[in-house]
Amino acid sequence: TGAGDVFRGAFIHAMLDGDLTRARDLVGESHALHERHGDTWGLAQTVGTLGAIARDEGDLERAATLVAESARLAEQVGVRWWHAGMILELAALSLEADRVDDAFDKARAGLDLARQLHDYGGRVLGVGVLACVAGVRGDPECAGRLWGAIEDDDVRAPLGGWPRHRASCEARLVAACEGPVFDAALASGKHLSLDD
Repeated sequence: TGAGDVFRGAFIHAMLDGDLTRARDLVGESHALHERHGDTWGLAQTVGTLGAIARDEGDLERAATLVAESARLAEQVGVRWWHAGMILELAALSLEADRVDDAFDKARAGLDLARQLHDYGGRVLGVGVLACVAGVRGDPECAGRLWGAIEDDDVRAPLGGWPRHRASCEARLVAACEGPVFDAALASGKHLSLDD
């Protein structure tokens, strides 16, 4: 609805300004509007945004629950790009919560969807998460190659995407992979396209 669009702009600005309390209040009002109108797509967006707010507040468990529900709703109404974005957001949340196998599975699934949709931002986030997974699993060559391919990207996606997760991924990767093998792979990865 038009009113939902007004709320959406307002809560996005509040989130960007770091006013999570105001953002949550505005999203709640928007959510109530979408519920009254039976707007499942609107609900997918508000639930996902509440997940992003929970993530920004450090409540990874609540964030994952809300983002998973957003993914389910988006899949239900056939909004594939949002569904892919939420799966990739779940991959990043899993990585942050040290659920590495789950992060790998979700990143691969989300990356496959993003590839099908030609969603560049989603593909960058998926490759970034997979680079971190490789690093945590002790494969600095794979980690460096993947990271090199996306290191300079600053592309956006639903709920923040790559810019939102980049710093924590980079810190985790550097801690796991310092050394000449990683550095050489990183240099070679810079010559790879995202498709490569």
